[in-house]
Amino acid sequence: LLEEGRRSADQCKSVLKNLEAAAQGDLLVPWKSVSPEEGEHLARGSQERYEQVVRYRLGVLYAEGRSEAKSDEDLVTSLEVAADLGHAEAQYRLGVLYADGRGVAKDMASAEAWWLKAAKQENPRALGALGRMYEQGWGLWPFLHRNAQRAQEYLARAEKAEKAEKAEKAEKAEKAEK
Repeated sequence: LLEEGRRSADQCKSVLKNLEAAAQGDLLVPWKSVSPEEGEHLARGSQERYEQVVRYRLGVLYAEGRSEAKSDEDLVTSLEVAADLGHAEAQYRLGVLYADGRGVAKDMASAEAWWLKAAKQENPRALGALGRMYEQGWGLWPFLHRNAQRAQEYLARAEKAEKAEKAEKAEKAEKAEK
């Protein structure tokens, strides 16, 4: 929000503080700190979706270094909540943490499992990660985990999903200009 010029640094700090409070279970976040989309979900009584968004955003802030998690384990916990609730980007990012061994033991099977969940929702980054993983292989014997056909399939889906995501962003930007 700060980078996009939609909020000042003080407003972003306030939003972050409210998100952190909400992530700890205090869901009485002031309406002024909630985006219109999140407000819509709240107004419809979708508290589960709101919790998903709050915990995911907190996890993303941590993952991108825009806020400091108390620990990598807190980062994993924040992303796990959103991932368990079906948030594709959180599932992808959690897969990255498992692949890198950040906050959890390095575990490519878990990384693959999270990326597969995100890929079911056509997350372009997860599709690409799977494609590269199948292309290169992994583990002690990478040749056992290579699969050129699956690699091509996931990389093609990643390209298609990325184009769709870009088109959707362009459409939203066009609507915002009007």
